[in-house]
Amino acid sequence: FWWWFKGTRIINYFGENCTGPGIDYTISEFPFFSYILGDLHPHVMVIPFFISAILIIISSTGVVARNTKNMQLVIPSLFVGMLIAGCSFINLWSMPVCITIYLGIIGLSVFVNTDPRLLKKYGIHVLITFFTTSLLLAPYLLEFQSSFTGLQRSEVQTRLIHGLIIWAPLFLINIPYVIQMFFKVPISLHWKKTLFTSILLCTIPWVIRSLLPGADLPNGPNMIQWAWPISGVSLIALISGINLYKYNGLTGGVLALLSTVLSLTLILIPELFYLGDPYNNRMNTVFKFYQHAWILMSISSGYVLFSWTRTGLPRIAKKQYINWPIYAIGSLIILSGSYYSAAMLTVKSSESNQQSLDGLAYLPADVIAAIKFAQKNISVENVILESVGEWDESGIISRSTGIPNIINWPGHQEQWRGHSEEIDERVLAVETIYSSPDVEIRKQLLNKFNVSYVYVGINERRMYTPEQLSKFELFGQTIFYNEMGIRIFKIE
Repeated sequence: FWWWFKGTRIINYFGENCTGPGIDYTISEFPFFSYILGDLHPHVMVIPFFISAILIIISSTGVVARNTKNMQLVIPSLFVGMLIAGCSFINLWSMPVCITIYLGIIGLSVFVNTDPRLLKKYGIHVLITFFTTSLLLAPYLLEFQSSFTGLQRSEVQTRLIHGLIIWAPLFLINIPYVIQMFFKVPISLHWKKTLFTSILLCTIPWVIRSLLPGADLPNGPNMIQWAWPISGVSLIALISGINLYKYNGLTGGVLALLSTVLSLTLILIPELFYLGDPYNNRMNTVFKFYQHAWILMSISSGYVLFSWTRTGLPRIAKKQYINWPIYAIGSLIILSGSYYSAAMLTVKSSESNQQSLDGLAYLPADVIAAIKFAQKNISVENVILESVGEWDESGIISRSTGIPNIINWPGHQEQWRGHSEEIDERVLAVETIYSSPDVEIRKQLLNKFNVSYVYVGINERRMYTPEQLSKFELFGQTIFYNEMGIRIFKIE
């Protein structure tokens, strides 16, 4: 059942012999899965904006470096500021990634070229960008409330086999390219400065971990399996990227190496620490950082494959009979990553008798009829009452039409907003309106939440008795009814 869903729940630790309860349940969701699932959460909606931000950030750096007129400096800065603000508003997890990309590219330019005129232009660029971002985000951040509890030390690490199941296809493209460029790019005269800077940047996550209290899980997966190799590859990729930039400027090869560095860093961070939240584990940090790592490493993979079609595959050894088996096995693993996509589409489409792109096609015809009636006859400025639930068809009218209800999916509400008395109050109010024998109390609550319509569907009939539901006839008239017993009341 839903094997394709379980493909995003790979990482977990069940003890030395895999006999204990899982204590490292994580979500390793990836873009293709998110799109096919159709779960329009912020981490999905931000993807096209995030990719646009990467493109504009890279382009603006060159524009600023080449031009001297004030307006030619202001316009790119405004665009970058708007996109960083937009990504941050849609999905706040994108903010540190966007800022790292932005400051990283500018910092690399300044690191290599110390021309005072260039420093001045980049300084103006950064000031305008962050002013624009701050101005646009201020109304949001001033009222922002978070359940973030601070950085926490990761007690459990990822097993090598789990990490490779997720990342092997992309690693087999990017890591050979990193190694190839490490040996191919000449060492610059300022190699000490490059080496020191690279080591300093790559050790920052480790330093942060060392400052946090806590200890690793006894007998759990160790750092040698996954964290240390990732950190090592990230280091040589950064050294190669800086050296290549010194010789060729901001080329596709430099961007591919730097994109790989940032991707590996995003994969490494949950191994060392995570952002504290109501789950009190690293699940959400893995989830959100892996999403960005997928995008960045996919971009670099595209360039690497393009580069190899022009220059030929890197030679592993002098003997061809050693090279080709390695290429064949690597290609097989890369192609195996595509199997999931085809298989998931096939199975997902066959899970329903309704072969349709209509997201409501799985519902009974009578429920669809009620939804279409509400879409046509009820304004989104009204409020409709629906029973409260989670993961099932709860709130089906509201979520299919945009007509607000009092509350639904309270578990998710608490995940997003933290525990709130208002959530409990609203859940209790819905329960009371549907079930209370006191008609006056029902009327008071309907008025309090400005309810204009009441929905009685499959869930409501399962949760409440016919006598409880029939009392709505005292408040108004039935405007929709079908053979399944689904009714919509309009409150007088």
